[in-house]
Amino acid sequence: MTALKALVRPSGLFSSSKGDMVEAAVTMPLLLLATFALINFALVGHARNSAQNAANHGARVGAVTASGAGSAARQEAERLMANCFCTYSVTVSAANAPGGTVTVAVAWTVPSYMDGFLQVMGGSAQGDFSGTVSASHRKEGW
Repeated sequence: MTALKALVRPSGLFSSSKGDMVEAAVTMPLLLLATFALINFALVGHARNSAQNAANHGARVGAVTASGAGSAARQEAERLMANCFCTYSVTVSAANAPGGTVTVAVAWTVPSYMDGFLQVMGGSAQGDFSGTVSASHRKEGW
């Protein structure tokens, strides 16, 4: 009799009960949502860090450039942000006179990869993640 039960219901991958299927149907969407959230928040952190570094370095380059501080600061910030996966815009306010201030602001936007998934599940999200960072340096010179 035991051998007959083993033939009818084999052990292993396909021997789970009905409760396991329900458990998987409930937990799988939550697991996918947590995975998408972790990936999306890592991308947001990377975009913000890249924008802050680009603004700081762009302002520093503009501060030590002898002439054309604004264009030098913009070029450097855009060069550093070119490798970022996000959309961005760079604004520069610069004084060419020594002692003036060079300010670089970088606005960034990262798309939310959770929007589509939440809409399928009947929820809603806030849209894209965005922010603005800025850095200022004193213009050097004599």
